[in-house]
Amino acid sequence: MSASSLLRPLLPVLLLALAGCAPLFTKDEAPANAAIESIGGAPEQTPPPSVSEPPVAGCPEGGCVQVPRQRNLTEQPALLLAGESSAGAYWSFGLKTTYSFDAQGRLTLLTGDDAEPMIDHATPAADAEECRAWGSAYNQRTTWFPDTAIFVDGGKLTGVRRGSKSEPRRTLVASSKGARTVMVRQNPKPTEYWRVPCVGSQRVKGGWRTDTLLAGGDRLIVRPAKGKEIVLRIPAAPAPYMLLAYSDTGRPSAGAIVAVPMRVVLATVDMAQRRLVLQWQATAAREPTVHDAAWALTVPEDGRAALPEARRAFASHVAEHLARCPLPKTPMNECANPQRALKPDIIDALMR
Repeated sequence: MSASSLLRPLLPVLLLALAGCAPLFTKDEAPANAAIESIGGAPEQTPPPSVSEPPVAGCPEGGCVQVPRQRNLTEQPALLLAGESSAGAYWSFGLKTTYSFDAQGRLTLLTGDDAEPMIDHATPAADAEECRAWGSAYNQRTTWFPDTAIFVDGGKLTGVRRGSKSEPRRTLVASSKGARTVMVRQNPKPTEYWRVPCVGSQRVKGGWRTDTLLAGGDRLIVRPAKGKEIVLRIPAAPAPYMLLAYSDTGRPSAGAIVAVPMRVVLATVDMAQRRLVLQWQATAAREPTVHDAAWALTVPEDGRAALPEARRAFASHVAEHLARCPLPKTPMNECANPQRALKPDIIDALMR
């Protein structure tokens, strides 16, 4: 069977080949519906950021949306949100990675109870601006950020580098007198987004943001209250990305599978605990319909040699595909597009 003829069951079967597990759903199971509930606010002088509750079952007043079937192939906490902007409705996929680091900045990925959790459907909306074990719910419920915020507890950010260049960083201060949120007040963009300055359960006074989104390979330079600077490099691999399968029968998008990179929208550094937490985000338009969505991690180049040939080819193809995706400047990542589908022959080989 060719990849072009596979429709809605395709991604669960592909995940079976990748993960060696049972398919996510049966062919006949229909995705649930969800309603969108807004909980957000915004700075006085700018339009509100898009903030949403996680999609929940049911269709209360306000309409329903078809929710993609989901599979998390990582060991990291993930979240699906439904957002809207002036350009249209979209899905927002979130994921957190937690690392310990040593004095040389070497990172170790943490999982399970050692990792910072993420909010879920049961997280109280009233606590959105509180600092809890999962950080700030408000930051995680914001469906789109155009840049990366950085908060440091027990030290400060002294630089951000991309390749050989320094990236501009702007200071985040209280959004207004007595506010529990922070934003850029000096020379702001036309639209600035609020953040809640949490490092885990600890509230900090302020922070920084970059002008664009950070990605794998970018470096944060942090200085503890006492001691030398530490350079923390955001891992280029393994790094999270989304696999999306489109299902509009009768349309050119039917059966297409795309890979979409996730970008860092929030980085928090706990100097005392030597812990780095990254909140990643990717977005995709709700039309054409995304029937299946999976969170996955890229395979480092030096780890591909041990993979079977078909999986090695798939991992390399995904890495090349993701590398060609530009940093998004608006919601609905341009790589989340069935016209940029992964090669059918590589998928066919993986599924044989």
